[in-house]
Amino acid sequence: MFYKKTLGSGLSLVLIASLITSPANASEKATPRSEPQSSVRPFSKKVANRPAVVSVVASRAKSKRVNITVTLQLGAVIQGAAPTGSEVRVGNNICRMTKSKTKCTIRNVAVNSRLRISARTRNKSGFSKWSKSVSFRATSGHRWSLQSGTPGNSSPGTPGATTPPRSTTPTLLTNRSLSRLLKTQATKFSKFQALSAPVVTSSGVRRFTASGNITFRVSSIIGLAQTDTNTNSGSGLFAVSTTGDSFDALATGTATISQFHVGPDGKFYVLFSAPTPLVVNGPNCLLAEVSQQSGIPTCIDNSLTNISWGIDKPIQFDSSGRLYFVGDSNGRAVLRRYAAGQATDLINDNVTVNNFEVLPDGTVLLSGTTTANSTSWVRRLTSANSLSTLVTGASATFMQKFPDGNIYFGLWGNNNFGVRRYVHSVGSIDSKYWIAGNMGATPVDRYFDAWTMCQAYLSTMYGFCGTYGANVRSIFSSSSGSTFAVSGIRGQSSILMQYFPTVQVVPTVVKSVTSAMMAGSKIVVAGTNEAGRNVLTIFDPAANSETIVLDAENEVEMYSLAYSASQNRLLFSGLQFSNNTVVTGEIVLP
Repeated sequence: MFYKKTLGSGLSLVLIASLITSPANASEKATPRSEPQSSVRPFSKKVANRPAVVSVVASRAKSKRVNITVTLQLGAVIQGAAPTGSEVRVGNNICRMTKSKTKCTIRNVAVNSRLRISARTRNKSGFSKWSKSVSFRATSGHRWSLQSGTPGNSSPGTPGATTPPRSTTPTLLTNRSLSRLLKTQATKFSKFQALSAPVVTSSGVRRFTASGNITFRVSSIIGLAQTDTNTNSGSGLFAVSTTGDSFDALATGTATISQFHVGPDGKFYVLFSAPTPLVVNGPNCLLAEVSQQSGIPTCIDNSLTNISWGIDKPIQFDSSGRLYFVGDSNGRAVLRRYAAGQATDLINDNVTVNNFEVLPDGTVLLSGTTTANSTSWVRRLTSANSLSTLVTGASATFMQKFPDGNIYFGLWGNNNFGVRRYVHSVGSIDSKYWIAGNMGATPVDRYFDAWTMCQAYLSTMYGFCGTYGANVRSIFSSSSGSTFAVSGIRGQSSILMQYFPTVQVVPTVVKSVTSAMMAGSKIVVAGTNEAGRNVLTIFDPAANSETIVLDAENEVEMYSLAYSASQNRLLFSGLQFSNNTVVTGEIVLP
């Protein structure tokens, strides 16, 4: 039987009832507490729980365009109502996914677009509410991430994990007399490295030994520097004296230098802007090594057309003194090993490499992508040239050999989230993560659990918690066997963390770290304090003390730092706030 009631023009409410004639149902109808058969039970719509946006990555597509890849974490599944799909709103664009998929990409978004990104999930009963929106700027390489558990649910258990502790607050001292301004500068140093004594021995003469036309200044020089502006004159490389004076690094000859790197072998390496002969009528050279004693360069190879120096350690050595670096030769990527003037290519021309780390025995860990299928990976290359894949679907955000002789690396993508380690003695990755949180389909076994710590301290630890330690701006080890990192990426509030032998926060007064480095047995930390003022402190891990050297009284915004081990002092370039002047200065370490 149908009952129909009209509600306004053209709008009807249809009620449906069944005529029941069986004896069983007749008896049920006679029961005093039974519902009248003409009534309709309300239908409860259990729409999907809303998802959360957990990461956004912008990658270059073509000129002035980027691809935006968004990763979701779905809400708790309602019993009997599995997700049938999700939508991601990126600005004015909609990206749709089917079933329980959690990643989608909007292609060819205009560079520098300011986007609001949100998502919703659908099941058979309808769409959830839109998730909390994320603000994102579409620039190539920009990443945003926020870790959380399944929205509305508590964190699952973590097998075998230790919550990273917070270190005891160090004893705080102030000693502004340790710093001294040396010179004012016309422009800031964007890169500044001190010359250093050798800690490894290189394997001897390279391919070309003729020299004499181009030579470098090395007498009374404490370091090398480059500015962030093109002066259109000179070589583009500056030699910095012990008094803070800077002048063109070339003593004789003419050349333009695009990059430099101070190596661990007591030499520094220069990358010319274009292949350049070191002597008249000599072969062209793109990369040369320079003796810190004589200032005479020696060409490493004349076949290179370009060299990639986008990583922290472009020049590395094994214990035999063989030199390794990533470059480009006639349009193809190469990883080369040099020994006694002979070059060996270690990779094929169908891959790109974004990071590598060399172990003493010549084993190389590589992070990169296969060009043909865009698959990212981490691989091991033995000294016998045997190749094996350690991780598929993600490349390393950093790689570093820790004091235990193993290589630790960050991962972020394709169910690889956190920090892992390659155990050299067994030639494989440890089955447990070194650091992990609560990302991915299921909890992973890990030594240090970032999830619990990040729940309590997210607001003050976002640099670390944003990717569970996978992204670092710099990482370094002390002579006492500890490893420290500035955890975070540009645009986040990076913090100083200890990564080895345990993982813990270093509670320095510098709340947003812009740069840090080992200086002997101490750590120099620069950035801003809780009040947003520029500070520089010296942290002594052994004594658990921190000495403020620069603060609001003598405020300098740091551009670059360089430590001279031979003189046990730190040179810096920065902006002095009292007179708005770019200066160089020195700090004598206590």
